[in-house]
Amino acid sequence: MSTLSQPRPTENEIAMRGSGYYNKNSSLQHVGALSAVELFPDLSHKSRLTLVDYGCSQGANSIAPIKQLLSTLPDGSSAHIIFNDRPYNDFSALAATIKQHGRELDRNRSLMIFPSMVPISFYNPVTSPTSVDIGVSWSSFNYLEYQQPLLPASDLATLVKQRTTRNAKHAHSDLVKLLRLRAAEIKPGGCFIFALGGRVAGNQSPNAVAQAMMVAIKCMVENGTLTQEQMIALDPPMYERSMEECDEAFTKLAALWTVERKFERIVAHPAYVLLQEKKAEACGNEAEEIKASREYASIVVDWIVASFSWFFVKALRAGVDEEEQLKTWTSSEESLLEEFAKMTKEVFLTSFQDQKVEFCYLYFKLSRN
Repeated sequence: MSTLSQPRPTENEIAMRGSGYYNKNSSLQHVGALSAVELFPDLSHKSRLTLVDYGCSQGANSIAPIKQLLSTLPDGSSAHIIFNDRPYNDFSALAATIKQHGRELDRNRSLMIFPSMVPISFYNPVTSPTSVDIGVSWSSFNYLEYQQPLLPASDLATLVKQRTTRNAKHAHSDLVKLLRLRAAEIKPGGCFIFALGGRVAGNQSPNAVAQAMMVAIKCMVENGTLTQEQMIALDPPMYERSMEECDEAFTKLAALWTVERKFERIVAHPAYVLLQEKKAEACGNEAEEIKASREYASIVVDWIVASFSWFFVKALRAGVDEEEQLKTWTSSEESLLEEFAKMTKEVFLTSFQDQKVEFCYLYFKLSRN
């Protein structure tokens, strides 16, 4: 008796929204990366350095941490900086970012900086064995390598539950694989410093922007803008781990890595501070307060759309082959994406107005044994 085979998992083709859009709308990730500064080693004894930034996207959130890392290198030292991300990344925007900040990185020519870009998934070897002194990664390793297609469901809540269960199963093996790969590249005595989007113990609720986004998707299905098939295909291949889940991976790899430090931190979107300032300046002026609320809603929704756009457009193309999936976005797809962003902003204003948008980060410094 034959049975239907389970659909094969597909590789996650991940990229943030291009043309510098992600650079402009990722200020929360920027704050998150800078929170890792206390983990950075003193490099005053080094004259040559090889550094890899795994999953650097368009580079805006890489420059400040790298600049801080290089700050203790002696004058005249050289540094090879490898900027890595998946092939679908906007490497033109990345190159422009590196060029724009060149003098900051080389300390006005006090250092010799040799940047390179490597367009390959960080689920593969990125550079030659035992060639790296320091590896860093900010917000990238939440994205999983593969995803198993979800079973059909009639509502978004069921899909989200299915997705969480499926992704949790893959998250452990993916983190173990990533750390094995980095262990092959990083020299004994070197270190890997990274941040993961995390999950606070006991808190399973998505943030207010994510909730507004789900309401907007439901509305677009109900009004016929999105089909049921497209809703099912809205399947972000990512998972926010708990500290305990990360510890399980570290225990398995204790022969390769020593955990020097780890901590958890809640990072608020910087636009929330700006909102409070503008509300105070309004002095009860209702029009100014509403304007501030709208600006805040726009910023925090654009923040999540910068990461979610790729998945939204892929869902619009549900059922087409891989070659079609990777083609340039059409004007109609761009219009639907903008409609989705606009609706999410209105939902946020109506149901979640001025709610604090924050994100849990888990920080780690591992030393290579």
